[in-house]
Amino acid sequence: NFLGFFYVAATAFLLLGRTAAIAALIALGAGLYFIGCVPTDALNADQLLFPLWSGILYHLLRALRTDQWRDWIALGLLTGLSLLAKYFSVALIVVLVTNLTWISAYRRIFRNPRFYAAGIVCALLFLPTAVSVLQHPDTLQYSYGRFFLKPFELPWVEKLSLCLVTPI
Repeated sequence: NFLGFFYVAATAFLLLGRTAAIAALIALGAGLYFIGCVPTDALNADQLLFPLWSGILYHLLRALRTDQWRDWIALGLLTGLSLLAKYFSVALIVVLVTNLTWISAYRRIFRNPRFYAAGIVCALLFLPTAVSVLQHPDTLQYSYGRFFLKPFELPWVEKLSLCLVTPI
């Protein structure tokens, strides 16, 4: 997670300056107890997403500001790795593209060939997995059956606790 901390600090530095970067690291570090107290040794995809999503935001911001190839390629690589870590990363991509479309100052990005080069890098990374899933759709059915939370089958007390704890 060191890489995630680096990206959070670097993004805060770009957006708000040195003091904000230090404040962001302190705020993020304050949550380490809650991250560390989870009683499991298993590495899950959510832990992988912290440095990947932080890196995506950093390199997108830098690419928008400086338009350097290294940031576009890094954006494509991190986005592809993020999709490989967890398919839910599509949600981040949709939110980012929606904001780029919504904010008129950023619409110019869709005329930039480097944006599409980043998309190609991402697609090339994710393509083998996408082909495999399309060839074996039973893998998605298996994961839905095994890992999908069925809130309507829970007792009312557990439903209430999910409503209270999930936003936190």
